[in-house]
Amino acid sequence: MTDLKVGYGFVAIYLDWDGYSQMENSMTESIDILDEHKTEVGLAQALTELSDVREVARHSSGSDRFDVVNQYWDGFISPEEGSTSLGVSRSQFFRICAKARGSVNYLQLVIGKPGRKPDQIVLPYEVARMIEEMYFEHYPKAKSFAGVWDACQSEGDRRGIKRPTYYSVCRWIKQRPEKERYEMLMGKEAAEQRYAYRPGYKTTTRPLEWVQIDHTPADVLIVDSKDRTRIIGRPYLSFAICLHTRVVLGFYVSFLHPSAVTVAKLLETCVFPKDELLKGWGLRPEIWPMHGLPEVIHTDNAKEFVSQVFELNAKDYGIKVLQRPIGEKHFGGHIESLIGKKTKKLLHALPGTTGANTVERKRLESENKASITIERLRRIIALGIHAYHETKHSELNDTPAKIWAKYQGGDHSPRVLLEHKKKAFRYCFYPERPRKLITPSGIELFRRFYNHVKFESHVREKVLVKFDPYDVSYVMVQLAGKWLRAECTRNPFERSNDYERYRWERQQKGDRNGTTSEEGARSRAQLNEEVAEEKNLTSQAKRKRKREVGVADYKMENQRLDKSPGYPSDITEHTQPVSRSKKKSHTKQKLKSSKGQGNVIDINTVINRSRKTDDEDFVIYDMDRR
Repeated sequence: MTDLKVGYGFVAIYLDWDGYSQMENSMTESIDILDEHKTEVGLAQALTELSDVREVARHSSGSDRFDVVNQYWDGFISPEEGSTSLGVSRSQFFRICAKARGSVNYLQLVIGKPGRKPDQIVLPYEVARMIEEMYFEHYPKAKSFAGVWDACQSEGDRRGIKRPTYYSVCRWIKQRPEKERYEMLMGKEAAEQRYAYRPGYKTTTRPLEWVQIDHTPADVLIVDSKDRTRIIGRPYLSFAICLHTRVVLGFYVSFLHPSAVTVAKLLETCVFPKDELLKGWGLRPEIWPMHGLPEVIHTDNAKEFVSQVFELNAKDYGIKVLQRPIGEKHFGGHIESLIGKKTKKLLHALPGTTGANTVERKRLESENKASITIERLRRIIALGIHAYHETKHSELNDTPAKIWAKYQGGDHSPRVLLEHKKKAFRYCFYPERPRKLITPSGIELFRRFYNHVKFESHVREKVLVKFDPYDVSYVMVQLAGKWLRAECTRNPFERSNDYERYRWERQQKGDRNGTTSEEGARSRAQLNEEVAEEKNLTSQAKRKRKREVGVADYKMENQRLDKSPGYPSDITEHTQPVSRSKKKSHTKQKLKSSKGQGNVIDINTVINRSRKTDDEDFVIYDMDRR
């Protein structure tokens, strides 16, 4: 008798139990039924301690089915007996056998849960499509479920379809991948940091084998040391950490954006002992003994780190500079962790802290509470680093200070710079100004003048100048193959000797040289208008204006002379009224006496008069001569 067994996607006829002997055509209807059943049920999950009674019952039923199917496949029962044992029809029994084919356990035969699946949303196609469009358009901007729901309401009315409820929109959005939603809210970079899989880690065997350095803005406002009511701003902090021991090798505080100056000073604090530095801050030198030459400096791809000058100078002392891949912050995870967890935790407890974001800053009232100076901040950070070195580290199972001390004097002790190379190392990494001109007044730098007795025979020569960012009261000048220390002899603006503070003072807003006051600006504008008017006049207009000015000046002078006291009676006009006849005779007499003289006055007559006259106001005009 021929046995019929149903496989997924086809019906096979077995003439015996050893294998297939004949295969019939595919049955489309059976495929559709099996696919639909597979989609509804799927592969059941294994039982856990949280499984309820109904879940256990379904698994028990699936186990019974699997046993019956195995008995049928082994030839112990017939299809009729199997279907009777399971309480299903013959065709359903073959479907169960087809579903179990290839399974190693009963989970494939567990009956699915009745009813709608959890979080399954049943929405009309046009409504679901609209929610999807509004989600991608508005969720990155609104950053809330309510924003998407508001957009769906307006769009639904415009399209003439039913509005989705707020809970339908929320359930739809929650079904989207969590990484996708987080990326829309926080950005792609933050999503990569949170959800990307990064199983690798860096392995080291000795101190200073791998040193990471980086910069960050400090979350605290700094005030002026001379005027505590004046806020300078947020400084930048630079740190260096040893991966093997987790000790902080050095730090540097800068008011302006990190540069080659920042890197030079940071590297100097890492390599040299910090005794003098700590004494200057009023701290005990023994709290920070860690120093030495790094073997590898690992940085990001900032401009100050990729400089060839920096890499070549470091190579001379056996230091290799490497950059991490662009956009891969996790390659610098140790320094990022130090900055993000330790440093910010320390700074957020200070008065004037800005917090982690702008919303928190409004609540903190940073500007009103700021009181920390740059000197105080350096001292606080140094104390915080010492406390960190004496705290048990989760990765080391000990304190960084003890791990560092364990390698002192051994085979893997940190490399230390030799005494005779310290001065050259400092000058090598000092920031420099190439080709500075020696003028008769000395070398001008930072609005100061530096001089040395040997400059006298090298005037107008261009030399290499390096300076100490902590103290610009002097500069180092390379002259004739030697380094000379040139002291500052003139500081006309009396600015700070601290280079970082000087850079901040230099950038403060104020009136630069050549700035004109408001009154001066008005006069300058009027002057420009008059000059422009003069340039636009033609020659004819200039002659006309000259003639008009001359006539007006003549009239004004005559009026002044008429009013002058002691004017001669024979040359002043009659002020008393006279008759017409007398006026004519007087005119004839006047013309007769002045015939041949015109307007000219007999000076000798005037001088010989006994009456005193005012010579200073006397003016002679000859109007008849043209």
